[in-house]
Amino acid sequence: MRVVQPLATQQGPTLGGGSGGLVLLQEAQLVLDAALAQIPDAHRHGTEILRRVRDTTFAEDASKIRTGRGPENMATLRNLAINTLRQHGHRNIAAGLRHASYEPFSRPLDLLGIA
Repeated sequence: MRVVQPLATQQGPTLGGGSGGLVLLQEAQLVLDAALAQIPDAHRHGTEILRRVRDTTFAEDASKIRTGRGPENMATLRNLAINTLRQHGHRNIAAGLRHASYEPFSRPLDLLGIA
C-alpha cells in the first residue's frame, strides 16, 4: 500500500487534516482487495495462458521494442493474431501462424475478413 501525505494549502490540508488521507487510502485498498477477490480464477488463468502463448510463440520477452507505447502496441497486435486464429478454429497458434504464412498476401486478410 502506498501512503500519500495530504498537501497543505492556505485553506488547510486538502484531505481534511490529520490522518484522513491515510484512512481514505486504507478504505480504498480494502475495496480494491474485495473487487480483486471476486474476479474468477478462470479469468486469471486465461490471462496467464495468453501471456505464455505470447511469450513462447512470439518470443515476446526477447523483443527489442522497449520504449514509448511500442511494447503495448505490439502486445495488442499479438493478441489480435492469437484471438483471430482461435476464432477460426486453430487450437495450436504456431501451426495457425504457419498456415497463414503459406499465402502471406491472402490468408491473413481472409482471417480478418478484409479481403
